[in-house]
Amino acid sequence: WHRGELPDRSGLHHPLFCPYGPYAAGDGRLVSVAVLSPGHWRALCLDVFERPDLLADERLSTNEGRVAHRGEVEGALTKAFAAHSAEVWLERLEASGIPCGRVNDVGEVLRHPQLEHNRLVTEVDSPVGRIQTIGNPFLVDGERPPVGPVPGLGKSLRPARRLPALAARRAPVLPNGRSSMGQSKHACRRSPGRT
Repeated sequence: WHRGELPDRSGLHHPLFCPYGPYAAGDGRLVSVAVLSPGHWRALCLDVFERPDLLADERLSTNEGRVAHRGEVEGALTKAFAAHSAEVWLERLEASGIPCGRVNDVGEVLRHPQLEHNRLVTEVDSPVGRIQTIGNPFLVDGERPPVGPVPGLGKSLRPARRLPALAARRAPVLPNGRSSMGQSKHACRRSPGRT
């Protein structure tokens, strides 16, 4: 889009770099790879996959060429990654200096020590007892806002049912951007006592 063109859909892969994204290894684990330079491409072809034919293909010698032939590149990498486990590929990729990482499943993410350290997993009350859930990921004045209890069946609908009535009471915005109350739709009112 920065060139005035919309990029093609690329799914989990980067629209402007190729190869860049996750690939399934032979053990079913996903390995994410980011080939960002000619040196990365050379190392991937020669050191990681031992595929000099990919490196010799002039159409794939630049990132732009690989993006243009994404289907062919992705097909070759998908087939290559299926030959070994994620650990084998990660070892080779890391040794070659190519940015990479194993994609964790939800269970691994929830067991990661950083979640406990940052108190991102919390317990709340629910109609069936205490349950674990994800806490607020942000801090307010250095504190993590609490997560409220899970509402009973249908309890959270009451506020939502009031929304149409609240919207009807709002003053309409006119084509000039002002409401019928004379305020611009972008106006910001100060609270009393605030500067």
